[in-house]
Amino acid sequence: MRTLLVHQGEKPLIGILEDGQLAEVFFPQEGDTAEAVLLGRVERIVPGMKAAFVDIGQEKNGFLPLEEKNTGLSYPKTGDAVIVQIRKEAQGVKGAFLTRDISLCGETMLLTPMSRMVGVSSKITEDGKRKALKETGRAIAQERFGLVMRTAAENAPEEELAAEAERLFQQWEQIRRAAPTAHVPSVLMQPRSTLEAVLDDYRPRGIDQIVTDDPAVAEKAAGIAPVQVIPENLLTIYKIESQLKKAQERRVWLSSGGTLVIDPCEAMTVIDVNTAKFTGKRELEDTVLRLNLECADYTVTAFDNGLAAWNALAADHDYDLALLDMMLPGVDGFTLLPKLQEYGIPVICLTAMNDAQHEVQGLRGGAEDYIAKPFDMLALMVRMEKVLRRSGKFREVYHFRDLTLDNGNRRISRNGEEIPLPPLEFDVLAVLMKNKNRTVSRERILNEIWGQDYFGDIRTVDVRIANLRKKLNLSEEIRTISKAGYRLEER
Repeated sequence: MRTLLVHQGEKPLIGILEDGQLAEVFFPQEGDTAEAVLLGRVERIVPGMKAAFVDIGQEKNGFLPLEEKNTGLSYPKTGDAVIVQIRKEAQGVKGAFLTRDISLCGETMLLTPMSRMVGVSSKITEDGKRKALKETGRAIAQERFGLVMRTAAENAPEEELAAEAERLFQQWEQIRRAAPTAHVPSVLMQPRSTLEAVLDDYRPRGIDQIVTDDPAVAEKAAGIAPVQVIPENLLTIYKIESQLKKAQERRVWLSSGGTLVIDPCEAMTVIDVNTAKFTGKRELEDTVLRLNLECADYTVTAFDNGLAAWNALAADHDYDLALLDMMLPGVDGFTLLPKLQEYGIPVICLTAMNDAQHEVQGLRGGAEDYIAKPFDMLALMVRMEKVLRRSGKFREVYHFRDLTLDNGNRRISRNGEEIPLPPLEFDVLAVLMKNKNRTVSRERILNEIWGQDYFGDIRTVDVRIANLRKKLNLSEEIRTISKAGYRLEER
């Protein structure tokens, strides 16, 4: 059951509970400005940064990048009035992060008046549905504006989609008409309240009940879901404070007894994996392996001898993958391997026996891979993903504009039509799409593909990138970052 909880008080709180467990939480603050559309004045142009600082009526000037792909707008001059939207609120010594690529958010779509591109949420993975939604979006937009169809659009009637698009477009028209006579700086469109944004996100997904301690919220939410007003002790009744305290702790306990220690820093968040109370049963290497698998969201069943694994398989063999130590006591890995094959469980051998004879024996016995100890944890994770993909038990689908890459089926398509690519070009594109909008070095691309350190010529990546740019018409989207690598950029 999904519950929307709204608490109004000294510290307002909005929570989403899934079967009583706090799944998402928001802290509304008076004066939130994210999403607001403003009329500002350019105070200073910084050519070296290709950016401007804009007076938007706040304590600090906002930062505005001037090279945004979707706007098609020329550089403004110092003193010009510009329509901007706050993407990220001012924080600390930094002013708000601004954009001229305005987006107006509805339940089923985002309307982008400065663009003519129609896109679909990456959470919608089926090619047929993506293609149909794009066609619907183009028919609605008619080159007047751009649209991004949200997941809620998947099952919405076309008339509702058209009506919401027209409402958002008229909202933009009001902003555009008001700008020439508005005071500079001024607010042209107030942002949605936190509650409105949460309702826009969750109403299409379904809300089973709403609980609140504010009768005004109950009145506003009437008709969305059954509403219950609990005037006092709302947070205590639903154990919100204790759940929040647990979620915000620096140390997070895992089911095995290990911990994650989370330390936010200015430029990154550091997550340290500790064994803590989890001491394991055999070797340190096995303990570390199980802990890292749990951190990677794998459900792990461990057996410290081969006989226990043999007996357990007879009762339950619903496993996606086996990491098999070939030197298990009781029944060794080579004896256990045929049993795993009998149940169709793919196997990766992990062993200290790193001679060619045993490796050949393991691979001929049906193992998908054979890894000698000591091994690199990241390389193991990549190899596990590859084996799971080959066995059809692991599927990753990535989207970039009208391209869909299905890693499990090794298929790249544009608007549903398959595009043939050589294996290495496919793998390079998969790494770029997986790390969209992030710079990836040549070394990292090759290491992710091979699952281990690559000792060949890393410039082979440059050839594949050139081919991808040409074949997929991505000359501008795949950017070369000097002395760093490549970035697949979507704005």
